[in-house]
Amino acid sequence: MKLKNVKSKLNRKQKAFSSGKGTPSYKEGSNGDITVRNISGKGLFLYYKYQGKWYSTRLNKINPKYAEDKESVVIPKGRKPRKSGELTLDTSNKMQLCKKVISGEERKTQVPTMNSSNILDITEIQTKRTSTTGMGTDNGGTSDFKLVNTTGHSYMHIETQGSSYDPYIMFAYRQVGESEALKQWTIGMDNSATDTLKFHYKGSGTAPLTPSSTAGGGSADSVMELTNSGALSVSGTVTSSNGVCGGPAVTNHVTNNADDTMAGTLTIDKDTTATTTGSTYGLNIDYDHTGISASGQSTRNYGISSAINSDSPTHVGSVLNFGINSTVTAGTSGTQSSIGINNTVTGADTNTGIYQKVTDGGNDLKFVSSANSSNMFTLSTGTNAATILETTDAVGANADLTLDPDGELILTPVTEVQSDAPLKIKESADAVADTAGYGQIWVDTATPNELAFTDDAGTDIIGVGKYHYETKFIGFYAGQTAQYIPMTGYIIEKTSTGSSNEFISFVAPYNCTIEKFIYRSEVAQDGTFSLRVLESSDNTEVPSSVIYRKDTTIDIADDTFLDYDLTSPGTGSDYAPLTKGKIYAIYVATPAVGYDTNITVVFKWDITS
Repeated sequence: MKLKNVKSKLNRKQKAFSSGKGTPSYKEGSNGDITVRNISGKGLFLYYKYQGKWYSTRLNKINPKYAEDKESVVIPKGRKPRKSGELTLDTSNKMQLCKKVISGEERKTQVPTMNSSNILDITEIQTKRTSTTGMGTDNGGTSDFKLVNTTGHSYMHIETQGSSYDPYIMFAYRQVGESEALKQWTIGMDNSATDTLKFHYKGSGTAPLTPSSTAGGGSADSVMELTNSGALSVSGTVTSSNGVCGGPAVTNHVTNNADDTMAGTLTIDKDTTATTTGSTYGLNIDYDHTGISASGQSTRNYGISSAINSDSPTHVGSVLNFGINSTVTAGTSGTQSSIGINNTVTGADTNTGIYQKVTDGGNDLKFVSSANSSNMFTLSTGTNAATILETTDAVGANADLTLDPDGELILTPVTEVQSDAPLKIKESADAVADTAGYGQIWVDTATPNELAFTDDAGTDIIGVGKYHYETKFIGFYAGQTAQYIPMTGYIIEKTSTGSSNEFISFVAPYNCTIEKFIYRSEVAQDGTFSLRVLESSDNTEVPSSVIYRKDTTIDIADDTFLDYDLTSPGTGSDYAPLTKGKIYAIYVATPAVGYDTNITVVFKWDITS
């Protein structure tokens, strides 16, 4: 046989041996073929085809450092596991395991994995078991979930990262075979209620409870709430046969229901050992009206409501009813202050601190003396809003009523101000500041003091009702520079008092002052003007003693008005005081002969003298 033929037969018996990249397809090669393939990301694999199927094994470098048992395991990605025990990664890099088919469960199962931040790639964990083995007679043995820390604290952290979501734990019960009608308890934090810890219960319904749940899908109620400020509210009855918090046994209970009735007496016995700044309360009521009053509706809110009725039986003895009875006792150690009732009423269209409605004839307010309860002050409002402020001294008439405002006392009656007794006004040196549209009645500090009136322009009238003003108009012919004024109507001047008393003199009927002295003549006056008042007592015919004299330099034209200044005289006092019962004459000396002369004298008579 030729060599060429031998080689041809040998080639037909020998199977193909090749190399390449990627997994060979089932159509590729023949039974007995061997190929080495480089699989991207996985390494070198030796493939052998047997009975139409390729079988492979991974090839490793001949080096102890890279021995097969030290090589990494590469899990296929992008497909489902196809046979029992196979692991694959889906397109989301989640690990899938194929296990035996169990009735009621999927064949494919996700295998939880954890990243470098210790976060699992699953959204929910459930455990389920039916065995009670090892649980003891009460089925309370081994736990379904247990956290153990052998060297430190052990705790479970439940956290949300959104203000509209609540962290909580839910307990649920459903009888086997029943529909999804759960009996639920939820314990957790309600972020929508300022982080309040709430205990919720619902007896039916399929919707799961949350701490912020309201009634729906069955009865859902907040059974207990604990606010972040420490306020605890319970909707049911707090009961303890051995007492609450070490106190006595509770026999009558106050609940947080919409309507609550208590048969016995509620006693709050509160003690405090506070030593620092702060507030403590014996009873604190925080009542919020959160509903919207509908149009046309009138809603009344009562923080404390008291109703006492003693009218039902026919009493024989006396009955004293108290709507609210408060006793506040303090001492003088440190700095102590006491307030019986403290009201703060604000924010409404109309605010009223105390609203009283007492049967007419009774006392709306009654204040009694600590020394004698029969000494009192009362305020009463009756028909037509007639109001009486009354003080009572049980043994005398010393129940003074003092109004002492640190400002103005303003009276605005529609008609008048009445007094059944005289009014006393304390004397003052001056009126107060003027107010437009208001006059002032006051008492001047003269000796004796005098009634005064000041108008809103600041003009004072001193001695209202005490003084009479008399005006004397005197006209005469002055033929010389010095003369006595003809006070009684005679028109010829007199240069002496002799045989002239009936023309120049007058008797003072009251004590008096000269308020005005006005001079005018037909001749200009330039020089010294002298005004004198002469006086005599009984038994002297004509005035002879000068009691007032003032000399003043003047310079006036003819027929010109002169208002003579009566203050600061050389002799006597301002305004020339005259004494009741004495006789007087007035003397003038002018720089020049006046001829036709006009003088006006205004007298201020004290009609009380």
